Amino acid sequence: LWLNDNALTQLNISQNRNLKFVYAENNSLTLLNTSGLDDLEKIGMNGNDITNINVTGNANLQILRLADNNVQSIDVSNNTVLTELNVTGNPLTCIQVNSDQLNSIPSDWQKDADDEYSENCNS
Repeated sequence: LWLNDNALTQLNISQNRNLKFVYAENNSLTLLNTSGLDDLEKIGMNGNDITNINVTGNANLQILRLADNNVQSIDVSNNTVLTELNVTGNPLTCIQVNSDQLNSIPSDWQKDADDEYSENCNS
């Protein structure tokens, strides 16, 4: 699903159970619900106004692009095949990961310099 460079403020993909990828970059989206989308492999949401996204149930997620949004927190600890992550330009301070991820951060993961990876962002 390619929906880049529109003026979208809402996007409901919850009934697209076989969806493999969604790119809706440079819109005005504030929310993306990916629950129940077990086959989802790629999310591209750069340049929106997303404040919250829950990808803990997307075990097949390989790419997550959320640069230049308003994401306050993110938990990718269940995304064990995630090879590309971009959360630059968000008001994050912590990215929650699992111990394997923390010990070997993939080279294609990008964050702001003042953000940190942690196994527990709630402490």
